[in-house]
Amino acid sequence: MATAKLMAKGQITLPKDVREFLGLRPGDRVPLICKDGQVVLMNPVRYAFQILHEGMKGEAEKAGLYTDEDVVALCKEVRRDLYNEEYGATAAADTDKATSPKADRVAEAAPQTLYNAGSVSQAAV
Repeated sequence: MATAKLMAKGQITLPKDVREFLGLRPGDRVPLICKDGQVVLMNPVRYAFQILHEGMKGEAEKAGLYTDEDVVALCKEVRRDLYNEEYGATAAADTDKATSPKADRVAEAAPQTLYNAGSVSQAAV
């Protein structure tokens, strides 16, 4: 357990091992979460993602995304729509493919990445 001394102006210096553990650098803002009689110090990026994650709960289901395949289909649909906006529906029909092979590989890899970060229903929106 690490400790820090409270100075006269209310400042503390976090021990080096705590700063390294949290990935903090000089000038970083550090969220202090007060909950259930405890104060928790978090990495600011992780805290931001936690807030985003909590705010997005249930949104995938509302959008009809239940599986990785649903996410891939949505990615392809959005990409196709963007392509058609940029180049016109005729260009997409002429090539019979509105996306590039590289974009398809990215779309196919994305759901697995999302799944690894949390359940599809929580991370796919």
